[in-house]
Amino acid sequence: MNNRHLKIDPVKMQAARLMRGLTLEELGARIDYSHAALSYIEQGQTKNPTPRLIQRLTSILGIDILVGSEP
Repeated sequence: MNNRHLKIDPVKMQAARLMRGLTLEELGARIDYSHAALSYIEQGQTKNPTPRLIQRLTSILGIDILVGSEP
């Protein structure tokens, strides 16, 4: 799949993170990604996430966080 069409749903991502009791710093440490970059994603300011990032987030958060996916 072309990653130009992949978009993370920031509301789903933040809700899943908070339900797991994770801060942005804790999530970032688990997936080796900066908390600042994760904050941009949760604010809907990041476009074209890499498939690797999406896989890491989905694995840790336990849900599909893409726009249009089922909760």
